[in-house]
Amino acid sequence: MRNVILVPIDFSDVTDLVLAQAARLSRELQSSIRLVHAAAHAVPSGFGELGPDCGCYSMPEYGEELREELDDIRDNLAASGLKVSAFMLHGSPADVISRQAELINPGLIVLGSHGRGTFHQLLSGSVLQKVLRKVSCPVLVVPARMVIGTADAIHAAALEEAGVAT
Repeated sequence: MRNVILVPIDFSDVTDLVLAQAARLSRELQSSIRLVHAAAHAVPSGFGELGPDCGCYSMPEYGEELREELDDIRDNLAASGLKVSAFMLHGSPADVISRQAELINPGLIVLGSHGRGTFHQLLSGSVLQKVLRKVSCPVLVVPARMVIGTADAIHAAALEEAGVAT
C-alpha cells in the first residue's frame, strides 16, 4: 500500500499544520490518507481481584469526543476531494504508529513534532524518536515551532492551499 500517507494526529497545536501538509502531498502524489489517533488515555477499568495489570481498559468519556473530532477531520478532508480513512487505536503513540506502518507499508508518514526540548526527551524520549527507530518508510516531520507573528499566516495559507476547510 505504498500509495498511502500515514498521518498520526494528537489534536495538538501542530495537528492542523500536519493535516495541511498531508493533504497537499496526497494531492501531489495521488495517495490516500490514513489518519490514526493513538488513544493512550485508556485507564484500568477496575483493580478488584485481577489487580492493576489485568489488561482490562475502558475509555474515559472524552474518548467519544475525540472520535467525533477525528471523524470531522476525516469528513473535511474527504469533502476537499481526498480519499481518507480514520482510526482511533489504543496504545502508546509510538507503538500504534509503528504497528500501522508495519501493517499498511505507507509510502510516507507525516508526523508533527512538539519540540518539547532536551530535558523532556531525556526523561521519556519523544514519540518522533521512537517512531524513527522503528519504521522503514520516509517520515516528514512538521515542526510546531514557527517564527512568532508568521505562524498564523503560514498556517492559514497552508490550509487554503491544501483546500481544507477550517
